Amino acid sequence: MHKITREQQINNLLELRKRKYTKLGQLRAIKQVIFLVQQQKVKELKDLQIIEEDIKNLSE
Repeated sequence: MHKITREQQINNLLELRKRKYTKLGQLRAIKQVIFLVQQQKVKELKDLQIIEEDIKNLSE
């Protein structure tokens, strides 16, 4: 398996956010990104803010 760069992770998440997913689909996508970020021990504030935004949007 090839490593995904932080930039690719962010771009993938931004792309997923543009699509019209069901709530469950969005949640799965967010969980996957969180997993990837944790795996690489990335503690970039921007990444976490994007994820938090998505979670907040889901709960509305």
